Amino acid sequence: MVTQKHLIGIFTRDDQTFYDWLSRTLAAFPAVQDVRSVYIHNDRFVQFSEEVSKCTFAILYHTNNRGRINVCDVQDSLYDTELEYLYTIYGKNKVLVVIDDVEDSSFDMKTRILTQQPSISRWASDLFLFSNEEKNSLSQSFRIRPWAEHYQNTNATSSIQGKLGDMQRLIQGITDYTYEHVDYHTPPVCTKKTIAFLLAIVIIFAIIFPVSIYAQS
Repeated sequence: MVTQKHLIGIFTRDDQTFYDWLSRTLAAFPAVQDVRSVYIHNDRFVQFSEEVSKCTFAILYHTNNRGRINVCDVQDSLYDTELEYLYTIYGKNKVLVVIDDVEDSSFDMKTRILTQQPSISRWASDLFLFSNEEKNSLSQSFRIRPWAEHYQNTNATSSIQGKLGDMQRLIQGITDYTYEHVDYHTPPVCTKKTIAFLLAIVIIFAIIFPVSIYAQS
């Protein structure tokens, strides 16, 4: 049961056309009352803080179409002050970071970014990476159930469905659910175990069968 509906603010220095897909997806979540787009200006921190006060949950958005992933802690980083301020106002559990339009949206890349830019994990509850392939797997109709319902590409579909599901749970405030990471860009662990088991059987059979034939002869 959804106990609180959030007014989510998407805070960014990027044009709204880049994240329109995200706004529409978030608006369909049961725990979301509305989605506000907040453009961050370099010299208008007071205006930024006023916009923060109007929302109850924050998503810091950055697109890799700028050419770099420079959210914080690196040269020419864009959001050091803003991300810490969002944490101060909302608390870590109500702040997410989204990096969009990346070529590699795998868990390994996410880990690499968090290692190089540790303030993301310090000030936000999670980081989400989205590739163009994943976004293209969403149907043009953009019907949501509570996340996108119709897909085209199986691998990209599994990936974005899992990420949007995790995002929805965090927005709902479900932070104590049992979570086992699955990197949708690689074969599932169960598949790897099955392959290893079958390979072991083949090897054992290859060793025992000739020995038994030799013993009988």
